[in-house]
This record gives sequence, C-alpha cells and structure tokens, in this order.
Amino acid sequence: MLEALQLPSEDKLCTMMQQAIDTFDEKDLKIFEESLANPAWSSRQLAANLTKLGFPVTDGKVWKHRSGACRCA
Repeated sequence: MLEALQLPSEDKLCTMMQQAIDTFDEKDLKIFEESLANPAWSSRQLAANLTKLGFPVTDGKVWKHRSGACRCA
C-alpha cells in the first residue's frame, strides 16, 4: 500500500545559502561561510552588513541557519 511513499526531492539548502551560492564567487562564498560561523558577528550585525554590501538578507534567516533550524540542518 505505501510502496510509493517517498520523501520530497527538494533541495537541501535553505534559501539564504542557495542565494549565496548563486551570487558569490568561490572566494566570497568562503568569506560568507566563515562569517556565519564566527560568533563575534551577531545575526543582526551580519545581516545588516551583508545587506549594505548588496546581499539582502534578514537577521531571522541568519539566525535560523546558525541555529540549525533551516533546511540545511
């Protein structure tokens, strides 16, 4: 009866990470990932600075990604 039951084949990246991959070159993507991992940046500060530099993102998306509450987790 449930032979056809399958998980959705969605992308495993959250929208913020997919946007980063689509936007940044390799060097910038590395800086972005390091910044996400750096606790010296608050989510609000990081989002504000990224937005100012042309990568619009909310502090909520940054927080969700950092806390493991997004699709990437």
